[in-house]
Amino acid sequence: MDSRRIVILGAGHVGSHCAYAFAAQGICEEIVLVDIVPGKAETQALDIADSASFMPRPVLVRAG
Repeated sequence: MDSRRIVILGAGHVGSHCAYAFAAQGICEEIVLVDIVPGKAETQALDIADSASFMPRPVLVRAG
């Protein structure tokens, strides 16, 4: 199976900006955010997923 998934450890400023940049460039099919702070990765993933709906290529953004 050929799946282009990126996992980002840390959903702070740098991690969330990287996730947004990956989504905007359309270089992957799935982005998974992971963070030690409960709920932070899920919140960032939801924000990026909302903005990704306006991008030309579909990308699944979720917390892992």
